[in-house]
Order: sequence, then C-alpha cells, then structure tokens
Amino acid sequence: MDVVTNVALVGVGRWGKNLLRVLDERCVVSVCCNKSDPAVHIWLKEHYPHIKSTFDYNEVLENRNIDRVVIATPIATHAELACRALEAGKHVFVEKPLATNARDAEAMVATATSHGRVLFVGHVFRYHPVLKKVKEITKQDPVSFARMSWTKL
Repeated sequence: MDVVTNVALVGVGRWGKNLLRVLDERCVVSVCCNKSDPAVHIWLKEHYPHIKSTFDYNEVLENRNIDRVVIATPIATHAELACRALEAGKHVFVEKPLATNARDAEAMVATATSHGRVLFVGHVFRYHPVLKKVKEITKQDPVSFARMSWTKL
C-alpha cells in the first residue's frame, strides 16, 4: 500500500460486508459503524478483529484520522449521513442510489462542493458486461429510453 487511506465503513449489512472485504484489502479500515445490531459487532470482532466497531456515527465524524467514509446504509439515510460526513471534512462514497430524490442529491453535491470534498456513488452495474453488450447491440439503433427493475433476493 503506497498511500495510507483511513476509511470508516458505515452500515455493515449484506452489502456493507462485501464492501468491507474489498476495502480491507486496499486501505486501512479504521472503524465500522453499524447503528443497532449487536450481532454485527460480534461478527466484526470474529472476522476483522483489527477493526474497531461502534454504534455511534459521531465517533466516525470526530475521528481526525479518518479521511474517507463509505456509506452502505438504507437509502433513506444516505443524504443525511453523507452531508454530515462532508461537513466534517471527509470524502464520501455512497452506495447506489445516491438519494431518494433529486433535491437531496443536489444538496449532497452542493455540500461536497462547498467543503471541497469528493462525493462518489457506487454505480458498479454501469460497468457490467451485460450493459456493454446492450450498448454494442444497440449501436446502430440507439436506445432512447430504458427502464431497469431491481428485485432483491
């Protein structure tokens, strides 16, 4: 690792655990924050004993060693958590979608801009091979409208 990046992961549910696996290989994950499930904190101690866990998001925001926050929480919480992290001087990665509405998304972008921080959204499926194939197939007759439906497990 050439550059030490201290990251906090907020939300250690099904997708947060996937993110944690990748983050732990690429940077220093200083703390994981999960709001209310004690079982998550037990799981963290068993699988990632070197990472501190907390229920208190303020600990993440007040920790001057953390320069990036990864948010993998329920969608309705993205805007508030991201804006608070940006205001605390952290760069923020938010799982998709960015927010529940355009107004909140615009506020998040404005907060990032005004604080000189990076706000990034994890649109991983945008780079999925299926989408590349659709673009290839429709190159001669471009798609003007598409609707995607996401079904959870």
